[in-house]
Amino acid sequence: DTSIRGGGPTGPISVAYLMAAHHRLGRDDQAQQLADRFETSWPDLPIDQLFERLFDDLRFAQELVDAMRGAGWSNSE
Repeated sequence: DTSIRGGGPTGPISVAYLMAAHHRLGRDDQAQQLADRFETSWPDLPIDQLFERLFDDLRFAQELVDAMRGAGWSNSE
């Protein structure tokens, strides 16, 4: 969060994690802002598919994607 607020470099994975974390912590305004930022910055990135490839246990990928959706993110499908 500090890096983002300070204008530091951010990438889709870090924004996705922060979005999911804020949602799970009940910080809906911050989660929605990050979801909006993600969709504006990386509108065609299938991050859900990336997470499915990165995690050995697909349950963790699904939990992350579910939290992102709860924050307001929607995939491009």
